[in-house]
Amino acid sequence: MSRIVEQDIEDAALEILQGDLGYEYVHGSEIAPDGPKPERKRWDDVVLVGRLTEKLKKINPVIPHEAIELAVKDIVRIGGKEIVAGNEKFHKYLTEGFPVQYRTKEGIKDDILWIVDFDNPEENEFLVVNQYAIIEGEKHRRPDILVFVNGLPLGLIELKNPFAGEENKMDSAFKQIQTYKHEIPSIFNYNEVLVCSDGTFADAGTITGTREW
Repeated sequence: MSRIVEQDIEDAALEILQGDLGYEYVHGSEIAPDGPKPERKRWDDVVLVGRLTEKLKKINPVIPHEAIELAVKDIVRIGGKEIVAGNEKFHKYLTEGFPVQYRTKEGIKDDILWIVDFDNPEENEFLVVNQYAIIEGEKHRRPDILVFVNGLPLGLIELKNPFAGEENKMDSAFKQIQTYKHEIPSIFNYNEVLVCSDGTFADAGTITGTREW
């Protein structure tokens, strides 16, 4: 019987997300700045801007493209390194809509741009990416799995091999996420759920949750 390695856990998670839940899949290296099909200009880009812009135009057909493109620029700039404030701001936009203005024949119109189509889930794009390299400053990290909805990294999954080493693997995965918060904080401005798993057990929480929660 072959020994289970962490890659087996990752492959199983990807299979569930693709086969059972219907997510599109791409390896992080393919869409990296130096990849064969780059979707990022910089290594610290965490939003897939092309996918976000395309989906927002489709789910907000009455809003002019110019207003959508300006909104995308604002969404990409959310938060910076203040991840809790940025996360709260983004969550409000996600759940209540992003306010936009644009000119019509009658004058300036105030409107709401929806980032996710909650009424018609099938209109959204669900993408899972593994080994998505992020470089911020001198820190270089690769979260195991990122879950993107309409080009936004709403979920992060950290996996551990339950048979490697002595430390509790769920605790180890949680500690790894805390390291990410310090070293690649921009990924957490958009995060809605964090998942730790050793392939047998899984815990889910938010960016402000302690290990207990």
